[in-house]
Amino acid sequence: MYNKRTSALLIATIFSMSSVALAANNVTINQDGDDNTADAQQFSTIDSTVLINQTGTNNEANATQSNVTDASANITQTGDDNISTINQSNSVTAMTATINTTGDDNINTITQDDSFNAVATIWQSNVFSSDASITQVNTSDNSTATISQSNTTGNVAIIEQDDADDSTASIAQDNSYGSDAEIQQISVASASATISQTNGSDNSTAFIFQTGGTNLAAAISQDRAVSSNADIYQDGNDLTANIYQTNGYNNALIDQSNEFNVATINQSGLGISGNANEAFITQQGVGDIATINQTGGAGNYASIFQGP
Repeated sequence: MYNKRTSALLIATIFSMSSVALAANNVTINQDGDDNTADAQQFSTIDSTVLINQTGTNNEANATQSNVTDASANITQTGDDNISTINQSNSVTAMTATINTTGDDNINTITQDDSFNAVATIWQSNVFSSDASITQVNTSDNSTATISQSNTTGNVAIIEQDDADDSTASIAQDNSYGSDAEIQQISVASASATISQTNGSDNSTAFIFQTGGTNLAAAISQDRAVSSNADIYQDGNDLTANIYQTNGYNNALIDQSNEFNVATINQSGLGISGNANEAFITQQGVGDIATINQTGGAGNYASIFQGP
């Protein structure tokens, strides 16, 4: 039999359950010591936050947020041999992920899937042989990815943005001896990528690959670099590529396809026979501009090829 009071209670209960399901959630985990593991998972929530702090060595932290709006995740680790991972997926509003680590042999990973307007940042300081990677895929338009490694030796930084129009990727490695940096932007338009290796970036490698759109910009700077390599590959129209290297025995390459592209390489420092500064630009299209500037003395080599 129909009963108004029963119906009202049922409606109130359903509304209360829906409100609880949509209420903001917060997770905080603090661990002090070695060999700890922290795992936080949030699904189908709004205004949700994960905060994990670990102090010690050989710790692992994982944060997963799916179907979450206005989500943020922050992991801080102090010590060596730590692993941290943030996975965020399926959100129509901004998601923010930050990892901050100190110490050697750390592995830090952020993945944002279907991550429109997302922000991902990894900070590593006083690091040796540590890895940092950010992946933003599947309609990650208007997103930002940043990796910063300071006082670095033998570190690796990788950013991949796929289907990421109007997005920005940057890697900074300071005191970056023997480090590797790589940015790939695939099927993008109006995107930019920057790699900076400074204060003694000897024996380091920087690589940028962009494809699929127009108005793409790529820049690599290797400061006080000896025996380092910088490569930029771009496929599209209205592209801009710049490589800047100081000191000697370095190698720079820019390869651009299609039309109305601009490429510039600036190298300073001496080369010697058999170990020169080398600069190469290849452009295949029309309306292209290529410039190589080498200063500092003898033993350098420059090559520009333009063709259909």
